[in-house]
Amino acid sequence: MPVLLPQQIAPSTPAQAELTERWLTPLGEALDAYCRTLRAETDTVLAPQLSSAAGKPYPYGRCEEITQHLYGRLQERLRQPAHPVELALQGFVAAGGLLRSVWGVLREQYFQNALQMGTLYVDVSNDTVVVTKPPVEILPMEASGLVAVRDLAHFRQTAERYWAATLYANHL
Repeated sequence: MPVLLPQQIAPSTPAQAELTERWLTPLGEALDAYCRTLRAETDTVLAPQLSSAAGKPYPYGRCEEITQHLYGRLQERLRQPAHPVELALQGFVAAGGLLRSVWGVLREQYFQNALQMGTLYVDVSNDTVVVTKPPVEILPMEASGLVAVRDLAHFRQTAERYWAATLYANHL
């Protein structure tokens, strides 16, 4: 499976809002259920492969691995859609809808990997910091609290808060 690197968040546009409303909003709970099914399949593959992170068991700390694995499988499925949600997603993308893996800072607390589907934030690794949360969360991107990393200072501040790390510039 190719490595699909996450990108910065794309700003919402009227065109993406219209496509989201036309193709994704009618899916309602079906999109959430479909993402939960994909996540359960991803867990079946990754949980035995990944050791604990920071002394805590899977899925803790594995948002990147989970999101990238699930996104890669979703891309493969959209090549030959069979499920109604896959058909809708394929139509959405064919019409110009944005479907990609993104990363940024979530609620000024964590680094986060997620999927951007038009104007939706689709977090398929929602339980990787607080493992009691549901594994999938779908929100309007504006309501999610996910923002692009603004600059090195923003990255450093987030890393210090999230990872309890101290970062220093490498001037050598």
